[in-house]
Amino acid sequence: MNQIIPPPHEGTPAHEPPTDHTVRPTTLPAKRSNGRLILGIVVLLALAGALGFGFWQHYRVHAEVIATADQRRDFVPSVRTDTIHASEEFRSATWPGTTEAFAQANLYARASGYISKRTVDIGDRVKSGDLLVEIAAPEIEHQIAQAEGTLTQLRANLQQAEANRDLAQVTWDRDKRLVQQGWTTAQQGDTDRLTLQARVAAVAVASANIIAQEAQLRVLNQQKVYLSVVAPFDGVITQRNIDVGSLVQADAASGTFLFQLLPLAALYLISPSLAVVVPAAVIARFLAALLLGYGTFRAIGITGISKPEWPLIRELFNYGRWLLLFSGASMIATTLDRVVIGSMLGAKYVAYYATPQNLVTRMNLLPSAMLRTLFPRFSASASDHADELSHQALAFLNCAFTPCVVVALFALAPFLNIWLGHEMAVQSAPVGRILVIGVWLAGQSSIIGVLIQAKANPAQVARVGWIGLPIFALVLWLSIRSYGLLGAGVAVVAKAFFDYAAFLYFSKLKPRPILRNMAGHLVFLVIATVCADSMDSLSGMAAIALALLAGNLAWSFCESSELREVAARVRQRLLPSAG
Repeated sequence: MNQIIPPPHEGTPAHEPPTDHTVRPTTLPAKRSNGRLILGIVVLLALAGALGFGFWQHYRVHAEVIATADQRRDFVPSVRTDTIHASEEFRSATWPGTTEAFAQANLYARASGYISKRTVDIGDRVKSGDLLVEIAAPEIEHQIAQAEGTLTQLRANLQQAEANRDLAQVTWDRDKRLVQQGWTTAQQGDTDRLTLQARVAAVAVASANIIAQEAQLRVLNQQKVYLSVVAPFDGVITQRNIDVGSLVQADAASGTFLFQLLPLAALYLISPSLAVVVPAAVIARFLAALLLGYGTFRAIGITGISKPEWPLIRELFNYGRWLLLFSGASMIATTLDRVVIGSMLGAKYVAYYATPQNLVTRMNLLPSAMLRTLFPRFSASASDHADELSHQALAFLNCAFTPCVVVALFALAPFLNIWLGHEMAVQSAPVGRILVIGVWLAGQSSIIGVLIQAKANPAQVARVGWIGLPIFALVLWLSIRSYGLLGAGVAVVAKAFFDYAAFLYFSKLKPRPILRNMAGHLVFLVIATVCADSMDSLSGMAAIALALLAGNLAWSFCESSELREVAARVRQRLLPSAG
């Protein structure tokens, strides 16, 4: 009989292990490959959906932009219209304004005397050559008469010298043959020959005296011409400082300021535009230069111009190019601070900065006058004497200039408050005080720079200016970015310190006494700045200013032996018995 074996129950272990190994390899790889395929399809669908969504969003935004542009292009605004009728009421507004010209001429007196006649006043239009003022100076007429009498006397002396020369010539011609023949001694011949030479020289001296006297007479006649002040070009009188009977002085630097004449004829007659006014101003300056040159030629008596000396010209240009470079660097540095302030803070802050800057730069009058005086002295002096003179000049400048700066530090804010109002004073006074210290330092460094230029080393001064320019620009930018308007003032003072140190190094001066003197005066200025910034009472500020002035004067006496000597001489003159 056949025997049927039932299948094993679940959970019963299989009797043939190979059965499991033959089934698993044929089923698991198919499942894994299907899962990877499904995952890839899902990723591709998601990527395609994202791309499609992004494209749809971009297209929707583009369509909206196009639709908005079309709407703006085709938009027809609806406005309300009405008929304009003339108003029965008139409204007038008056605003303050100032009319300024692009060029002006300040007329000074070229001859001293009293005003005897005035033909114009403020607002009058004048033509070139019109008489403005007549000056009465009778002493010039007397000087001319005296010079003419002296000239007549010199011409008579010339005739006398020529007669003596002719007599000596005849005597020598006669005695020369006698000396050769032995009829007259050699001593007598030498006497006659040398007498002739002396007479010839006397004729030359008399001729030279006549030439000099004629030149002096031409100068006096030119002074007589200057008694009539005429208009140099067409224009309008905008300022008058004299009247009939006023005493005027003849000096271009400190003389009497008569009128202010502006070349506005082109503006009134042709067109009030820059295209007309600027060329008219240039032409007026050119004509004024020609007239000045013509007057100079006549006054000095120049009759011809010799050929140029090219080696000397090259030497002068070689010296002048460094001065030109230094001037260019100074001009850029002078305007760079306002440019950076305008670009970083705005035009309003330029006004806050430029107003005190224009005020404090007027304090350069004393240092500028000293520079004009010291440069020829430095150039003509030996090196040791020029160094000693520079020490004395710096000591004098500190003694005379520091009290002025102390007064300016205290007076700046009240002056701005009275002049331009409280807001301008609050904004401008702090940076103005810092700029005052910068002007004080620049005055001292300019004296040392002039000393270097006078020693025929202008290249060093120019290099300092151009090397310090980018440093100044960087410091200026960083300071304004960090501290605002005050930072600009700090940068200017830092540049002044840099120039002072560099010039002092290149000048080879003894730095210790100069720095000690400068540091002492600087302490007074710093104290004055702090007190002026923190005080509001005018009486308190005046008391502190007087105390600082007394202390500064005492410091100057301690540091400057020259000042002590001057004080001793003044004391001896005032109190002879004490001396």
